[in-house]
Amino acid sequence: MNADHAPFLAHLAETDPILHAVATRQAHLTWPEPRPHLEAMMRAIVGQQVSTRAAATIFYRFRQLFPAQGIDAATALALPVDELRGAGLSSQKVGYLQ
Repeated sequence: MNADHAPFLAHLAETDPILHAVATRQAHLTWPEPRPHLEAMMRAIVGQQVSTRAAATIFYRFRQLFPAQGIDAATALALPVDELRGAGLSSQKVGYLQ
């Protein structure tokens, strides 16, 4: 445990003593790396109403349309609709993403 976990553990101590006991027994809890907000929003849109596996596949294809630096709004707006559709996105999702 480290100082980053203190607010989380304090909350658990008050709201769920059983889960608090489990969490404090762990040697080290890691926090996942936060995603940039734009990427998180786009991932959520891609994943709506499809299976987790399908969403992962479609998002992988979608991500391949961007440069190595990552997803950015300007590139997303400039991508041709047929490329986005080719990645597996529905017309409706393309509209939401652009």
